[in-house]
Amino acid sequence: MAGKEMADVNALISYKTGIASSLLAEIAAAREAALFAHQWQIEHVILEGDALLVIAAIQNNLAANHGPFGHLMDDTRRILQSFQLWKANFVRRDANTVAHRLARFSLTLEHPVSWFEDPPDIISELVLEDSFNY
Repeated sequence: MAGKEMADVNALISYKTGIASSLLAEIAAAREAALFAHQWQIEHVILEGDALLVIAAIQNNLAANHGPFGHLMDDTRRILQSFQLWKANFVRRDANTVAHRLARFSLTLEHPVSWFEDPPDIISELVLEDSFNY
């Protein structure tokens, strides 16, 4: 989840066990991001992801949501609809290095970690690098 200015960037890293597919991982990450924003009462949310199927299903409330992970997609959309303004954007994987570095880093964690306002230097550098890829 990211805003356009550095001050708007919030990040959460957490490691989940029992995720058996990449599709489930993407859906779970989108839901976790929506819950994270909801918990901190953020009013405007831009959810970005590189799984086109997941982003399209969230954006369009597709009937495909009623598949094996439909309840998670429906819940994610319900959470997002509670915000004053929200969008779900597809971004190419190569333009989403921050998310992938954070995901890799999450494998070393024992508990969730989050940043607000001033992220660590490595995150700031990655966000800046990502902004050049748009």
